[in-house]
Order: sequence, then C-alpha cells, then structure tokens
Amino acid sequence: SSTSEATATGTEATAEPGEALVAIPLTMLVSGSYFDVEQFVNKAEDLTRAMLITGISIVPASEEDSVTGELEATITAQVYMTQAQADAALAAS
Repeated sequence: SSTSEATATGTEATAEPGEALVAIPLTMLVSGSYFDVEQFVNKAEDLTRAMLITGISIVPASEEDSVTGELEATITAQVYMTQAQADAALAAS
C-alpha cells in the first residue's frame, strides 16, 4: 500500500483573463511499490488544479526493501493558482 505525506484541499476555480498566477513549490514523499508510485503520479496528472511535476527521484525505501520492491519517491512540483486562491488557502490553514 502506498502512503503520502502531502495532502491538498481546495475548490476548482479558473483565472480571469490577465489575472496573475502564483506558483507554489511542493515536495511530496510517496512510498510503496513501483505501481503505487506510478498510480500516484498518474492521478496527480489528472487533478483539476494546474500542477507541473518538475522532478522525481525513486530509491529503495531501505536496504531490506531493495529485495521486496518497496520504493520511496520524492516528487517535486509546482501548483499554480491565482493570488486570491493562494490568500484563501493561507487563511484556511
């Protein structure tokens, strides 16, 4: 089973023409089998919020897990939202 230390909340919204977008850097740590990690990335690509994955690093979760196939992936990304959405997210947290 895969686990993730990153969570996201919010509602879908669109930017008005000419409205500036804010890029929010994000780092996620995901562990599980190769297929768990692949499924996580596939689901991240289907989010309604604009997100760009900028890097993925995959290593065995531990020396023992190199035999069992458990992996640990560090995924870096940027989530894009309007300044108003970013302000609302900060106020909610």
